[in-house]
Amino acid sequence: MPRGNRLTRPFKELNDELNKLKKIVWNFKKTISALQSKVDILNKEIKIIKEKQVFVSEVSSYTSCENKKENIFKCEDLHNTLAKFTMGRDKLDIILRNQMETYNKAG
Repeated sequence: MPRGNRLTRPFKELNDELNKLKKIVWNFKKTISALQSKVDILNKEIKIIKEKQVFVSEVSSYTSCENKKENIFKCEDLHNTLAKFTMGRDKLDIILRNQMETYNKAG
């Protein structure tokens, strides 16, 4: 068997695996991009919630006692919502970091 024919099959297998790896990397890039856009959206929502929380705090200082109680509950709700968004953002950051590390190892 000529030497060139012996190398053709392993080269083809290597090339096939390379093509599979390219598809995986492309999928990771696509996923990272989608997750990054979600992180950006969450960051915008967090900013809005923080602004609302400041506004509610300011309003509560100008209202009667009954309204203050209601506003305290609203503040607590906003605080809880903000905490959920923050936890979601932190988890999403971990996922993105793990995918970037995987991508960097593969690339």
